[in-house]
Amino acid sequence: MSLKRLLYFYYIARGFCSSLFRGHSARRFAHVRAVYERNYVQESNHMFLHKKRKFYVRGKLLVLPVWEYKRFLLLRFAEIVKHFGAATVLELGSGRGLNLLALAVLVPYLKEACGIELSGEGVRAAEENVERPPFEELQLLTGVSREEIERRIRSVHFQFTEGSIIEPHCAPASVDVVFSNSVIEQLPRDYLNAFREARCAARLGSFFSEPFREAQRNPFLLMYLRNIDYFRSSYREAEKAGWRVHSFEIPDMQKFDFNTGILVCKPSS
Repeated sequence: MSLKRLLYFYYIARGFCSSLFRGHSARRFAHVRAVYERNYVQESNHMFLHKKRKFYVRGKLLVLPVWEYKRFLLLRFAEIVKHFGAATVLELGSGRGLNLLALAVLVPYLKEACGIELSGEGVRAAEENVERPPFEELQLLTGVSREEIERRIRSVHFQFTEGSIIEPHCAPASVDVVFSNSVIEQLPRDYLNAFREARCAARLGSFFSEPFREAQRNPFLLMYLRNIDYFRSSYREAEKAGWRVHSFEIPDMQKFDFNTGILVCKPSS
C-alpha cells in the first residue's frame, strides 16, 4: 500500500476516533441551506467548476478541476436518461442548474427539465443560468459547440422550485425520470422520504448518485461519513420506497474523501 493511501486512512481513522470524545453534531436542514446559500452567492459558475480537488481515477490519486469529475458523471447520467427514453426529468437538489442544462444538451430529445432546490439562491442562480447560459462551462461539461448548446437549451422547458426533497413536490407520475447527485448524502435519517417522493413523481424510473454503503470499499470511508453525519445506508433501502433495483455501479472516478455509487431503479409495480 502506498504512503499516500496509508496517510489517508490514518487521518480518517484519527478523525473518527476523536469524534467519539466530543458531542456529535446532527446535520440539519437550516445548516445545509445556509451553507449552500452562501456558496451560490459567493461562487460563480467558473469558480465552482475550476476549483481543484483530489480525485481517485481507477485507483490513482490525481488533482483535477471539478468540471472533469462533473463531466465524467454527466456523460453517465445522459446514458441512463437515454436508456429510459425519458423526455422529462426531475432533479432532486438541482443547485445552480448545471446538471439539467448539461443533460438538455447531451440528451437532444429532452423536452422538460425540472429541479427542486432547498436554497432560494440556488433557484435564482439556476434561472439566471437558463436565461444567460454559461456557454464556456457547458462546453467543458458536454464537448458540444456553443451554437448547438444554445439550440438545444432553447428547445427545453426549465422549471426550478424552492422546496425540500422529502416533501411532496410533483403530481404522481408527472415526470419520466427522477435523479439526484450528491444530495441525499445530506439526509442521514430522512432519506426514505426522498426515495418515496421520487417514486411518487417518476413514471419510468430513477437514478441516484450517492454515498451508498456498498460503494465504500473500506471501513474508514464509512467512519468518515459517520463523522460528518452523511447518508451511508445500503442502496437496498430504496426498495422500501417502492423501487426495484435495476443496477448498481461504483464508477471508476471518485472523490477523495468518500465514494459514491450510482443506483438505477424502476418502479416495483
